[in-house]
Amino acid sequence: MKRVVVLAFLALLAMSLPAHAVTFQLDSLTVGSSDPGLVLGGGLNYRAPVNFNLDCPECGYDSVHFDDLFYLYNTESALNLEDDFAWIPLTLTFNFSLPSSAGQIVSGESVGYFSLNPFGRRWAVDLDNPTLFSFTDGAFNYELLAVISPGEANFGWTETGYFDVTFKLKECEAVPIPGALWLLGSGLAALVGFRRKKSQ
Repeated sequence: MKRVVVLAFLALLAMSLPAHAVTFQLDSLTVGSSDPGLVLGGGLNYRAPVNFNLDCPECGYDSVHFDDLFYLYNTESALNLEDDFAWIPLTLTFNFSLPSSAGQIVSGESVGYFSLNPFGRRWAVDLDNPTLFSFTDGAFNYELLAVISPGEANFGWTETGYFDVTFKLKECEAVPIPGALWLLGSGLAALVGFRRKKSQ
């Protein structure tokens, strides 16, 4: 019985320690906008899923960089003077899963704007940087940063724009254990010590 109590207490203590690494799987990236003709299309430039591992930070961020991770392109065959020259909101939705946490699904958005430059018929794209994805797997809280490069870009009417992304694991903290459980664990440990001392 004593051994079971001690093991239970150690298990509670282990839950409070940070994980060593997290496995991420980027399953897809979708493009959306409020433009009636969905001026820009795009997606992952890598064969999905894209897997990478990041260690929980101690002194600095652990990161991974992908060249040309995703692309954007024009889907319209003609100019629409009513909306193509306006700055239109652009949303990139990153869809992750966590194989190291039973395949939990995580989605997050990076927002920006795009517009058509009438001089030279080129698309201008301005993306917010960095984008922070916050999520939990029940035992740990994570914060993942996505830094898109270039944050401001332009490409021709019939060209495809390619973008790099650096993912940084900013935070990896254990979910706090409720105080009642800590009191229970410490009480059980004290009880075990008291009984051991009494039996001597």
